[in-house]
This record gives sequence, C-alpha cells and structure tokens, in this order.
Amino acid sequence: GVDFVLKDIQKSLDCMESVLGALIQYDARNHTDYLDVLRRYLLTECSIQQTAEQMQVHRNTINYKLRQIREILQTDLNQEARVKIYLAYLIRDML
Repeated sequence: GVDFVLKDIQKSLDCMESVLGALIQYDARNHTDYLDVLRRYLLTECSIQQTAEQMQVHRNTINYKLRQIREILQTDLNQEARVKIYLAYLIRDML
C-alpha cells in the first residue's frame, strides 16, 4: 500500500541525504556549484579536462573544487564512493 511506498521514498531520501547532504548544505550556504561540478565530473568518467570544458572554466578551477568536495564529503572519491554518489544523484533526480 501507500505506507510501503512512503517508507521506500523516505529510505531513498535518507540515503541521498547521507551521501550528498553535506555538499547540498555547503552549496546553499556558500553559493557554490560543487553539486553540479561533482555530477559533471562523474558523468565525464572523472575527466578534469572535459568537466572544465563543459563548465567553461580552467582545469585548475575544477581541481580546486574537487579538493574542496573531497574535504566536504570526507572521501577520496574512490570507485566505491563514486558509485554511491552517482546512485545518490539518481535518487535525487527521481524525487
């Protein structure tokens, strides 16, 4: 029933929040675009050059932002972390 669906939605929200919440809050407080930078970085298969080209900034800017993102999310963006983050983006898009 509806309760089952609502519980699933809440679980999905909790999952997304646990992975991306710190970055969402940081962007809101600091008027940064780190959520978008990270998404583009993942979608370009972690290409700094392609991310920079898409965002029309220098690759050093992307490198700086990725260092900040790693610190905010407390992750080294290894493969396992990237998969979790990508799934969190998918959940965010669906909700």
